Amino acid sequence: TNQIWTTDPDPAEMALFDSINGIGTNFPVAHAGVAGDLFFLTSLGVRTLSVAAGSTNLQAGDVGTGIDSLVYDSMQLGDDPIGLYYPGQGQYWLAFPGDDTTDVYVYSMPELGKRGSWSRYEFPWVLECATQLDGELYLRANDNLYFVDELATRDETSSGVFVGYQGLVQWPYLDLGSPGTTKMLISCDVAGIGIPFLSVAYDQNNLGSITTPYQISDDTTYGSRVPI
Repeated sequence: TNQIWTTDPDPAEMALFDSINGIGTNFPVAHAGVAGDLFFLTSLGVRTLSVAAGSTNLQAGDVGTGIDSLVYDSMQLGDDPIGLYYPGQGQYWLAFPGDDTTDVYVYSMPELGKRGSWSRYEFPWVLECATQLDGELYLRANDNLYFVDELATRDETSSGVFVGYQGLVQWPYLDLGSPGTTKMLISCDVAGIGIPFLSVAYDQNNLGSITTPYQISDDTTYGSRVPI
């Protein structure tokens, strides 16, 4: 059962506002207040209080439904997941510490009128706790203290040892207008840092229908577009 309370500096003025059956969580440290809402983890995945309470169930479309299957697999790692809000970047972090690594799902808040997005990271150490100071996010693991740097392009796998990491950016299959009709993709632009490779999947009924990855320029904004 989920209870919603009105709060006040005077404890005598606090009161129970509403009670909603069937909405709750078994993960007491995986929730976080996010921009006037509450993100929390359930056995189904990540949900928000505003949507869950409005629909009186956890099945309705919500911010976490797109990654439910991934989050469920991470729940099997064993340790209690950790949730937090990182206001410096407008992000909700959900970490699943394992035996040697930590799975982290990050939801980036959208601009007004746009949809947010999820990212997934695997840290090469076991996250113990996290906190914030002066707009920076600090993580503790293996008796070391780390802070999140958006300009960093390498992982510190152990004290003083930095290695490059691979990232995967994947879009869903695009309808590009009317579904079920043949379209022609001509080219695209890419802007990034590193050594990117591009591959295109072209048949949603056959996940093996995908072109061989080939290397492209990391920034085509001022050059030739990437032909498809």
